[in-house]
Amino acid sequence: MPPASHPSRSGHPPAAAPATQPHRPGRWATVARAGAGAVALAALAVVALGLPAPNSRRTPPPNPVATRPAPAARALLPRPALSFTVQQAGVIALEPGGAPRARRAAREIGRVLSGFFDAAFFDPRWWETGPPAQAWAVFAPPARRAARADGSFGLGELGPLVSALAPTRAALRVELLTGPGGRPLAATADFVLRGRGELASGTPVALESRGVLLLRPVGGRWAVVGFPRVATSLREAPVRPASPSTPGLGATP
Repeated sequence: MPPASHPSRSGHPPAAAPATQPHRPGRWATVARAGAGAVALAALAVVALGLPAPNSRRTPPPNPVATRPAPAARALLPRPALSFTVQQAGVIALEPGGAPRARRAAREIGRVLSGFFDAAFFDPRWWETGPPAQAWAVFAPPARRAARADGSFGLGELGPLVSALAPTRAALRVELLTGPGGRPLAATADFVLRGRGELASGTPVALESRGVLLLRPVGGRWAVVGFPRVATSLREAPVRPASPSTPGLGATP
């Protein structure tokens, strides 16, 4: 409810303010809105997933000593490729409209990140050496150097000891910044990735990688330009108990 007007000191009521007409934002207003949207997008990257600090970290590998698997254990059997599920796609719009383009952009970001993380963690061809050069191309050059040196985007020294690893969860939340006409300008991708497998020694392991990535279109494709927080762990996993046999379904009395 607006505040009530008070009479002026002269005893006469104040003159009414002249009416203004809506106007289209000028160039500098658009630039200011773009800056405000970029700040909002950066803030989303910090608070997404509730991760506290902008540093990547890698947890220590499992304790059991493992031996390198024989080449036969690395036979390339058919397997489903990793595919992120985009659970949420939000939009910060500098101008109204553009929802269809934002949804397409979210799906494209999911496809691009699925390809990279499949090579980084689940493709047996790269467990020994780490992701190939074509997979790292998902990062823009400055971020690529930092990501390769970080250690959170791969199995690292434990990769040669892995004999099996498959995804169990791959979820993605995308927040897009859109400009005039709904054109996507930048995005944050909040991801959670889990998997289970074992080392060549038979030790069961559980993988978890989660974090926030910053992306923008570069040369007609989405590229990762920063990663405020990424955490990856590969730990010894408890053995899941076998389901008890059900009488009447082939169980031995």
